[in-house]
Amino acid sequence: NIEAVGCLWTCDRPCCATFTCPQKYTYHFVDLLVDESVNDLLQFSLLYYKSENGHILPGKIPEDLRSRLLVRI
Repeated sequence: NIEAVGCLWTCDRPCCATFTCPQKYTYHFVDLLVDESVNDLLQFSLLYYKSENGHILPGKIPEDLRSRLLVRI
């Protein structure tokens, strides 16, 4: 599901996205470029969905998203 939320506590780093699922790691990306990050986010979402525990190897994360990953929990 894609849901809009009021606050992800990254006001100083706007346009962010978080991937979360029970029993999986959570990923929080910041400083996303609205028009340019969509394909990378879709690509990451497929990797995340297919992953058993949400662990995505850094080399598998789309290159532009690697520098925008604030935290993996």
